[in-house]
Amino acid sequence: NELKQAVADYLEMPTISVEEVATFYENYNHKPVGKHVIRFCHNISCMLNGSDELISYLEEKLDVKTGEISKDSLVSVKRVECLGACVGGPMCQIGDQYYENLTKKRIDEILDGLK
Repeated sequence: NELKQAVADYLEMPTISVEEVATFYENYNHKPVGKHVIRFCHNISCMLNGSDELISYLEEKLDVKTGEISKDSLVSVKRVECLGACVGGPMCQIGDQYYENLTKKRIDEILDGLK
């Protein structure tokens, strides 16, 4: 894409090198996202503690699939690898805030607080 080519030209490096970095790190967005991006861990510790069920619950509640934006553009949901809070799984990150030991009830409370 044009932006990656501009970065490659500016840094005097091959475009593929820019692409490799951009796709390796999950915090880079490659398409528009909602005002709040919910990064939900689905690595082994969180998965064993129910993250898949909670991600499905979140998608149903928001009527949005992982990788998409809610109809009101308020929220995007992303499945990500380990966020480094394995002891508190299942967990997610919204902005700079980590939310650990999640339940459906806690997800409802968090969503109610998003504006």
